[in-house]
Amino acid sequence: MFKLKRSNILGLIISSFMVFNSYVVCSADDSIKDMGKRIVTDTNKVWTIGFKSEADISSMSSNVEIMDLTSGNVFTPTVNPGDNNYSVKVSAPSGGYVTGHKYKLTLKNGIKSKAGKALPKATVVTFSVLSPNSSYTTSANVSVSPVIDVFKTITISSTNLPDAAKYKIEGNNSLVDIGKPLYSIVVENTVKISICDSQGNVLGTANLEVSTSKSNVALKLNFET
Repeated sequence: MFKLKRSNILGLIISSFMVFNSYVVCSADDSIKDMGKRIVTDTNKVWTIGFKSEADISSMSSNVEIMDLTSGNVFTPTVNPGDNNYSVKVSAPSGGYVTGHKYKLTLKNGIKSKAGKALPKATVVTFSVLSPNSSYTTSANVSVSPVIDVFKTITISSTNLPDAAKYKIEGNNSLVDIGKPLYSIVVENTVKISICDSQGNVLGTANLEVSTSKSNVALKLNFET
């Protein structure tokens, strides 16, 4: 059976290979694997898709589709070979993506490996294109233990980022609902906060200073290009 490589599914090429978290969302349609939501700022984003088996690029042209969910337009992107036989690159449309629009990238199950094995399920990922200067923020509270200062309570209390539902901090695998506290041991004075959708896909990040207790700290969110 031909499968997408979960460890680098829909990875992102900028100057080096990056990977998305391999969270899978249960879809109402059992024939579809929903990989959740992403946020990007590059209007000419190139997506790299990794597979467990060598990919038959000739099967890609009619089986990769991108829909502009904002306008309703659908187009077939150009698919080029990746850096190895196990990956392909999906180009942006001519003129690039439209800032402020939301898109859905679909990989149909007509995609095959070189051995002729088909993708078992169609796979989709939804992504929004934001301006690099977007003013999305989050508010945080920090409480440092007066007894042992590495014991800290961090709470992301709110954010204006669309689709945000949970958060996590670097060095701690807990995924916490926005508004609820996260208890952790933090040795460094600064920690990276990741704002996520309900399935744990990272939407945006910010660095939070945690050396002292503080309330209602406003943080500007950063996004992958």
